[in-house]
Amino acid sequence: MFENFTHVPVWLWAALGLLMLTAEILGAGGFLLGTGVAALVLAVLGLVFDVHWQVQVPLFAFLSIAFTYVYIRHMKPNASPSEDPQLNNRMARLVGKQSPLVKPVINGEGRVQIHDAFWVVHCEEDLPEGAEVKVTGYDGSTLIVEPIRATQEQANEGN
Repeated sequence: MFENFTHVPVWLWAALGLLMLTAEILGAGGFLLGTGVAALVLAVLGLVFDVHWQVQVPLFAFLSIAFTYVYIRHMKPNASPSEDPQLNNRMARLVGKQSPLVKPVINGEGRVQIHDAFWVVHCEEDLPEGAEVKVTGYDGSTLIVEPIRATQEQANEGN
């Protein structure tokens, strides 16, 4: 049955390539680009050379991997670093902010209001309501704070 099947028809490679590129346009995100280009390259090779199917299929696999690698490595969009890497990390954006306590820190836990949101804070020492604190980090949805007066006293001790 397969004795006369010596090569994959050129139209089949061209159709496969166009189908893959059409699917890529519909939103595959670069996944099908290398495969589509490889199929089109094999269609052109089939027009120029008489290549046996046992060479065409492995060549298609190799070219698909090679073109996909080149695309991902050198041409993929959005590969540049973001101007604001903490854009979607609200907690990280709060580090360094200063605010007075709206609820005192008792047993290591209190509350602050930063912008329009109230945040649970953790501090090593108990602090009264209204004490100025600075956010130094976060753990889950809890802000880690330290009193600002302590940092001012440490600066005065250094003088």
